[in-house]
Order: sequence, then C-alpha cells, then structure tokens
Amino acid sequence: MNLRELALKEAQLTLKLASMKLALTTIRESIQKKLEEAAEENGTRQIAVTLPDGTRVGTIGLNDDSRRAVITDEKAFKDWVSEHHPEEIKPAFVREVRPAFQKLILGEIEKSGAPETNDSQTGEISTIPGVEITTVRRGGHSLRWKDGDQSKDAVRNTPAS
Repeated sequence: MNLRELALKEAQLTLKLASMKLALTTIRESIQKKLEEAAEENGTRQIAVTLPDGTRVGTIGLNDDSRRAVITDEKAFKDWVSEHHPEEIKPAFVREVRPAFQKLILGEIEKSGAPETNDSQTGEISTIPGVEITTVRRGGHSLRWKDGDQSKDAVRNTPAS
C-alpha cells in the first residue's frame, strides 16, 4: 500500500473502531443492567457465553463494587486525631497526620464498615469526623474465555446475529 492508501485505511479503521467501541459500550451497559436485574430477582450473577450450537466459550459475571474509606474533611479528621492520638501528629509547619496512622485508621474503618474506631486502651468507640466509606470503583462485569484462543476463534468464526 502506498501512503495515500494507508491514510485512507487508517481513517476507515478509526471510524470502524469508534463505531465498535460505541456498540460494545451499549452492549456492556445492557448486559450489566440485565445481570443486576437477574441478581436482584433470583440471585443469578453470571451467564455462560455460548455459540448458537450450544458450545460454551466463556462466562460473564458481575463484579462487586470496590469500597474504600476516604477522608472527606481533612480538617475534621486532623482535629479528631489531634484530640484522640496527638502522638500521631507529626510536628511541621502544617499539621499532618502520619501516613501510616492514617492508613491504619482507614483500614479499620473499611473493615468495620463505619467511620468509627474502638480505643483499645479505654474501650471507647469514637465516631471519626471527616471520613466516610464511598464507592471508589463501581462493580461491573468481566468476560472470561474458556479454552483461550480456541474459544476466541470459534466466536470470530460465528456469523453475527
């Protein structure tokens, strides 16, 4: 191919790729919605991917949301640490919670599912201001191929419906 033919081919493939991405996004949104509905209705969280002849080539299944404790109000969090664990505030021009302690507290919050902590010395349960548990990555779904390239080749060679 000469340069002009390559340029045209790139333009064509760019348009085809954009169209395919849009089609894939639409299909993935539809599958996600249907899987979420099925999970809600009867607990079904995955579906087998099968060829028209019934050959199983993979599975599509729901993934859970990823949740993580995050600091939403830095000042409130630092004030709480200053009051309850002043030794974890490192001296500086700016008050700063020690990163290791911040990681420890956020880990405890993620495990307990609530922005509070239990003081091991006093037994006191404290609500920690400025922290909440939030979804950091929405659960989606994933396609896992059965038999690797053999399944992929079978799908490639199946006429689209």
